[in-house]
This record gives sequence, structure tokens and C-alpha cells, in this order.
Amino acid sequence: MPEQRNPHHGTPPRAPLRLRLVGADGSSTEKELLADTGNPYALIINSREMQRLRLLNGADVNTNFGLLEGGWLRVVIPEISFDRQVFGYGSDEVVAAA
Repeated sequence: MPEQRNPHHGTPPRAPLRLRLVGADGSSTEKELLADTGNPYALIINSREMQRLRLLNGADVNTNFGLLEGGWLRVVIPEISFDRQVFGYGSDEVVAAA
């Protein structure tokens, strides 16, 4: 199995995760996200991408960063044969703080 070794990013250092998000219309975007084990939400992207890529609406959540827009996203990580719907959130404030 291939091994992926990447330097950590940010302060404090956090591991990056590369994945593809695929919308209902087949459009996709490649993302490099930061792993944050202290965050209870599986996936957070900016609000514009959430509106464009969300497959189904979901419950929103109010946080200290403001409203997180909930929804189901198709997440693809080809290197590990992962292709599943994952519940995530959209928030420009969280993305800016990362």
C-alpha cells in the first residue's frame, strides 16, 4: 500500500488531508484540508463550495464561529478507494481561522 508523508501545516501544526468533493452535477474540486482532532465536525468547507457541492441539505449548527450550514457531501479519496457521502458544514469564518 502506498504511504503518504506530508509536512504538517499551520499553528499548531496539523496534518493535511487531500480529497475530492463531487457535486450532484458531476462537478468536482480538489481540496487540501487540515485534520483537527479537537473539532467535533467531520468536514468544514467555505459557504460558496457548500452551496455548490451539497447533495442534500442537513441541520445547521450554531457555534462560537457563527452558523455552520449542514449538508451531505460526496467525498472521494482515490488513494484509499474511499467514495462516500459525508455530512459536513459550510462556514467562511471557520475556513478563515484555519
